[in-house]
Amino acid sequence: MKLKNITIAVFVLIAALATFGIINIGSIAGHASEGKGARAIEGSWEVRLTTQAGNDLIEFDELMTFTAGGGIVESNNYPFNLSQPFPLVAGPGHGSWRFAGARQFPFTFVKLLYTPAGDAAGTLRVTGIISYFPENDTWSGPGNVEICPIGAPQCFPSGVTNAVATRIVAGE
Repeated sequence: MKLKNITIAVFVLIAALATFGIINIGSIAGHASEGKGARAIEGSWEVRLTTQAGNDLIEFDELMTFTAGGGIVESNNYPFNLSQPFPLVAGPGHGSWRFAGARQFPFTFVKLLYTPAGDAAGTLRVTGIISYFPENDTWSGPGNVEICPIGAPQCFPSGVTNAVATRIVAGE
C-alpha cells in the first residue's frame, strides 16, 4: 500500500510541475522534432535568404515557424519599401507545409502587401520545396516568388529566393 501511495504522489508531483511549466516533459525527448522524419522541420528557424534584383545579389534574414499539422508563420526584413518604381510594405507570411518523403517538404506561404500609405496592394506568394539535412539539423531550398496585385486576373513571377536555415533551439 505504501508503494502505491508513493507512486501516486510522484505522478501527481510530476503532473503539477509540468502543468505549471516548471518542467517540460517534451524536453526529455530532445529538440522539438529534430530528425523525426515527417515532423523534422517542426519548430522555429533562422533563415538566410539570397535573391537576384537586376545585377544585385540581395541577402536578407527571415524567421520561420513550422507548426505541427502543417502551418507556417513567417517574417523577414526584405527591403520592399525600397523597391522601385512601386515601393511596398509586406506583412507576416502565413501558409502550409507537408512531408513528401525523402526529407522533402513542399510549402506555400502568402504575405499581404500594402502601399507605404497603408492601402492594400495585393499579396506575395512563395512556393518551394525544402530539403532537410538531419546530420546537421539544417534545411535549404529555393522559393518561387509571385506578386498578385489586387484586381489582377493572375499573379506575376517576381523571382527566386534561395534559403539556408538553422534551427532555433530553446535555451541555447
